[in-house]
This record gives sequence, structure tokens and C-alpha cells, in this order.
Amino acid sequence: MQRRAALWITAFRTSPTWGIEAIAGLIPIHYHLSKLAGCHQLRAASLPKDHAINTLLDRHHSKDSKPHRLAISHLTNKQQQKLKSPIVDINHWLNQIYPTFDSLNHELRAHIIDIFSDCFSFNTIKRADDKARAIHRHRLNSVFQEAQNSPASSVIASVKSDVATAYIWKTNTIVSKTCHHAMDVTSGEAELFAIRCGLSPVTHDLSVHQIIIVTDAIHAARRILDTSTLPFQLYTIAISKDLKEFLGRHPNNRVDFWDCPSTDRWPPHVSVDRETKAINI
Repeated sequence: MQRRAALWITAFRTSPTWGIEAIAGLIPIHYHLSKLAGCHQLRAASLPKDHAINTLLDRHHSKDSKPHRLAISHLTNKQQQKLKSPIVDINHWLNQIYPTFDSLNHELRAHIIDIFSDCFSFNTIKRADDKARAIHRHRLNSVFQEAQNSPASSVIASVKSDVATAYIWKTNTIVSKTCHHAMDVTSGEAELFAIRCGLSPVTHDLSVHQIIIVTDAIHAARRILDTSTLPFQLYTIAISKDLKEFLGRHPNNRVDFWDCPSTDRWPPHVSVDRETKAINI
């Protein structure tokens, strides 16, 4: 039925269905039905605290309601995997709700990039240009070595995968390792969470005046300065608070972001990635 509508819109006759749907701007019908089902299941988040459905959900979503004897929280993991029920679907979809947007949060009144515009730098790279990548990697190695020889500098390398990881180097020593299992989150959220875990202890170190963040997702790092991005606001507010305190402490304090593609096999990133993948969750 949707193919006929797409053909009528585009005036084509023999084109493949997925092609004319894309040209006509129609979402595939199974994706549309999945979206409607998801929206219906997410309505459980707006139910009052005394609603009966809350007593069947796990403790995280029950809104402090007394759990029913047949609640999901009373089932084993094996039983939850085998059970096919709208309640299980609701519980699954509730895990995907992003934090509420807080437009009145005081951290959003003044953007950090407007206050400390000279204290940030984003060193990006044209990944399709092999020569530019070689030059960029040489510069990154020089910056890393200079930072290691300076007690006032710290380097944070972050890796995103099933585990959000942040390693902190200072004076040729790894002073901190932070690893968190990332589940039901986007890659951008995992990367921002890794940066947040690395920045928090460093910004409170009074001896540090320069922070260098090396990441394979520079586009996610830029979201630190974007307070209008709803899914990541929880992280941007926390990171902005730490950075404002750090940058306002001394006029010479600064933060530099360096793009480092995982395909370049930069040695510190390789070691972090290897140790991260060796973690048994």
C-alpha cells in the first residue's frame, strides 16, 4: 500500500520500493509502526505514582510503588529474557528516556564559550588526507611529550565502546583510570561521559594549568559547548560547571582538544583501547 502511495507521489513506475520511499520522504511502514509502539509505551513515564502498572515494573521505574509479587523486579534474568509482555516492552523503552531538559539551570544562562572563548582550542583533522593526518599525528606526539614533561599539564585519552574509558597522564605516569560500562546509550553519550569522568578530577587539581583531551570523536567533544542539545544536557551542564571553575581559577588555564582517529593507531590510544577491551563485564 505504501509503495502505491510513493509511486503516486513520485510518478515513477519501476523503481525499487526503498528508493521511491526515500525520494518521496516516506518513512518505511515498519519503522513508523515501531515508532508509534514506542511512543505508546513511553506514555507509562507520565502515569501517576499510584497507577497499577508502576507496581509491575522494576524498582528503577516503579516510582516508589510497592512491587507486585509478579513484578519484573522479582523475575530472574533468564525469565525476563524469555517473557514476552507489553510490561517488559514498557520497561525496556523507559530505559531509553533521556534526562529532562532543564531550561532554567543556572549553568545555561551564560555559555562557557562566550566567557572563556580564548581558553579553548579544537585541533581537528581532514581524515581523508593522508599527508594532513601524518602532520597532525606528529604535532600530537610533540604536544603529548611536552605535556608529559610539564607538571602543570595533564593529558586525558578517552575511548568509547561498550565501556566508556578515560585515562589521565601526568609527568609520564598514568595517575587515573576510569572505566564505566555503557548500556542503552548512544556513542555520543558514551564519549561525553568518558570526557566527564576524565575532566572532573583534573579540573580540581590546583597544580594543573593545561588540560589536553585526546579523543577519536571530536564531534562529540564539541557538544560540551552546545547547551541546547537535549540528550546530552546532563553531561554538558556537569562539564561546564567543572570547566568554569577551572578556567576562572587562573588566567593562563586552558583546555585543548585533539582529534585522534582510532585507525591512526596512536600508541597511548592503542594501549587504552587494548586494556578497555580486556575488561570482563
